[in-house]
Amino acid sequence: MIEQGQNSPSINSLEKILSGIPMTLAHFFMCDLGELDQIVYRSNELRVQESQQLGVIVHSIPSERSTENTHLQKIILTVGADTGPAPLLSSRRMAGFIVSGRLELTANLRIFSLDVNDVFNFTAQCPYRFRNLSAAEECVLLVCEV
Repeated sequence: MIEQGQNSPSINSLEKILSGIPMTLAHFFMCDLGELDQIVYRSNELRVQESQQLGVIVHSIPSERSTENTHLQKIILTVGADTGPAPLLSSRRMAGFIVSGRLELTANLRIFSLDVNDVFNFTAQCPYRFRNLSAAEECVLLVCEV
Protein backbone atom coordinates (compact mmCIF):
# COMPACT_ATOMS: atom_id res chain seq x y z
CA MET A 1 0.00 0.00 0.00
CA ILE A 2 2.94 2.32 0.68
CA GLU A 3 4.38 1.62 -2.80
CA GLN A 4 1.02 2.38 -4.41
CA GLY A 5 0.62 5.64 -2.49
CA GLN A 6 -2.46 4.42 -0.63
CA ASN A 7 -0.86 4.65 2.80
CA SER A 8 1.89 6.71 4.43
CA PRO A 9 4.10 4.81 6.85
CA SER A 10 4.36 5.79 10.48
CA ILE A 11 7.78 6.64 11.89
CA ASN A 12 7.93 3.18 13.47
CA SER A 13 7.09 1.49 10.16
CA LEU A 14 9.64 3.62 8.32
CA GLU A 15 12.28 2.70 10.90
CA LYS A 16 11.55 -1.01 10.33
CA ILE A 17 11.80 -0.57 6.54
CA LEU A 18 15.12 1.28 6.86
CA SER A 19 16.57 -1.43 9.12
CA GLY A 20 16.84 -3.58 5.97
CA ILE A 21 19.16 -1.09 4.26
CA PRO A 22 22.22 0.69 5.65
CA MET A 23 20.48 4.01 6.39
CA THR A 24 19.41 5.65 9.64
CA LEU A 25 16.11 7.43 10.06
CA ALA A 26 17.95 10.74 10.46
CA HIS A 27 19.90 10.16 7.25
CA PHE A 28 16.67 9.27 5.40
CA PHE A 29 15.13 12.64 6.21
CA MET A 30 18.24 14.71 5.52
CA CYS A 31 19.48 12.83 2.45
CA ASP A 32 19.21 14.77 -0.80
CA LEU A 33 20.12 12.43 -3.65
CA GLY A 34 21.03 15.44 -5.78
CA GLU A 35 23.87 16.26 -3.38
CA LEU A 36 25.52 12.82 -3.30
CA ASP A 37 29.16 12.95 -4.36
CA GLN A 38 30.34 11.09 -7.41
CA ILE A 39 32.35 8.12 -6.18
CA VAL A 40 33.93 6.72 -9.36
CA TYR A 41 35.49 8.63 -12.24
CA ARG A 42 36.33 6.83 -15.46
CA SER A 43 39.61 7.66 -17.18
CA ASN A 44 37.80 9.61 -19.92
CA GLU A 45 36.32 11.92 -17.24
CA LEU A 46 39.68 13.08 -15.88
CA ARG A 47 41.04 16.47 -16.88
CA VAL A 48 44.29 15.76 -18.68
CA GLN A 49 46.82 18.44 -19.38
CA GLU A 50 50.23 18.30 -20.96
CA SER A 51 52.71 20.51 -19.20
CA GLN A 52 54.75 23.09 -21.07
CA GLN A 53 57.66 20.74 -20.56
CA LEU A 54 57.47 17.89 -23.05
CA GLY A 55 56.70 14.54 -21.49
CA VAL A 56 54.91 15.65 -18.32
CA ILE A 57 51.24 14.63 -18.28
CA VAL A 58 48.91 15.51 -15.39
CA HIS A 59 45.58 13.76 -14.79
CA SER A 60 43.53 15.82 -12.32
CA ILE A 61 40.91 13.98 -10.34
CA PRO A 62 37.74 16.11 -10.38
CA SER A 63 36.25 17.63 -7.26
CA GLU A 64 32.52 18.20 -7.19
CA ARG A 65 32.74 20.69 -4.34
CA SER A 66 34.19 24.15 -4.84
CA THR A 67 34.98 24.33 -1.11
CA GLU A 68 37.09 21.17 -1.09
CA ASN A 69 40.74 21.86 -0.29
CA THR A 70 42.23 18.58 -1.50
CA HIS A 71 43.61 18.40 -5.03
CA LEU A 72 44.49 14.93 -6.35
CA GLN A 73 46.61 14.23 -9.42
CA LYS A 74 48.31 11.41 -11.26
CA ILE A 75 51.52 12.74 -12.81
CA ILE A 76 53.26 10.81 -15.58
CA LEU A 77 56.83 11.70 -16.48
CA THR A 78 57.81 10.00 -19.73
CA VAL A 79 61.39 8.74 -20.25
CA GLY A 80 63.76 11.65 -19.65
CA ALA A 81 60.95 14.06 -18.73
CA ASP A 82 61.57 16.92 -16.36
CA THR A 83 59.35 19.67 -14.96
CA GLY A 84 62.02 22.14 -16.05
CA PRO A 85 65.14 23.85 -14.76
CA ALA A 86 63.19 26.48 -12.80
CA PRO A 87 61.66 25.17 -9.58
CA LEU A 88 57.89 24.99 -9.24
CA LEU A 89 55.97 26.29 -6.21
CA SER A 90 52.77 24.91 -4.79
CA SER A 91 50.53 27.13 -2.71
CA ARG A 92 49.53 24.01 -0.75
CA ARG A 93 51.24 21.25 1.19
CA MET A 94 52.17 18.46 -1.26
CA ALA A 95 52.57 14.73 -0.70
CA GLY A 96 53.16 12.03 -3.27
CA PHE A 97 53.61 8.30 -3.75
CA ILE A 98 55.86 6.78 -6.42
CA VAL A 99 53.83 4.16 -8.31
CA SER A 100 56.37 3.23 -10.99
CA GLY A 101 59.79 4.28 -12.22
CA ARG A 102 62.49 6.29 -10.48
CA LEU A 103 62.05 9.93 -9.57
CA GLU A 104 64.59 12.62 -8.85
CA LEU A 105 62.98 15.13 -6.52
CA THR A 106 64.65 18.45 -5.86
CA ALA A 107 63.03 20.18 -2.87
CA ASN A 108 64.46 23.09 -0.88
CA LEU A 109 67.71 22.78 -2.86
CA ARG A 110 68.15 19.14 -1.74
CA ILE A 111 68.15 16.29 -4.27
CA PHE A 112 66.49 12.96 -3.52
CA SER A 113 66.30 9.76 -5.58
CA LEU A 114 62.96 7.99 -5.00
CA ASP A 115 61.93 4.49 -6.05
CA VAL A 116 58.60 2.65 -6.24
CA ASN A 117 56.65 2.89 -2.96
CA ASP A 118 58.74 5.82 -1.67
CA VAL A 119 56.79 8.87 -0.52
CA PHE A 120 57.52 12.60 -0.36
CA ASN A 121 55.83 15.28 1.70
CA PHE A 122 56.73 18.97 1.80
CA THR A 123 55.20 22.25 2.91
CA ALA A 124 53.52 24.94 0.86
CA GLN A 125 55.84 27.34 -0.98
CA CYS A 126 58.65 24.77 -1.01
CA PRO A 127 60.48 25.03 -4.36
CA TYR A 128 60.46 21.63 -6.10
CA ARG A 129 61.33 19.89 -9.36
CA PHE A 130 60.50 16.41 -10.69
CA ARG A 131 62.72 14.46 -13.10
CA ASN A 132 62.37 10.90 -14.40
CA LEU A 133 65.60 9.01 -13.68
CA SER A 134 64.63 5.89 -15.62
CA ALA A 135 66.10 5.44 -19.09
CA ALA A 136 63.52 2.82 -20.03
CA GLU A 137 60.17 3.50 -18.30
CA GLU A 138 57.88 6.32 -17.41
CA CYS A 139 57.62 7.49 -13.81
CA VAL A 140 54.12 7.65 -12.34
CA LEU A 141 53.31 9.62 -9.18
CA LEU A 142 50.10 9.99 -7.22
CA VAL A 143 50.12 13.47 -5.71
CA CYS A 144 47.84 15.15 -3.20
CA GLU A 145 47.89 18.88 -2.49
CA VAL A 146 46.16 20.00 0.70
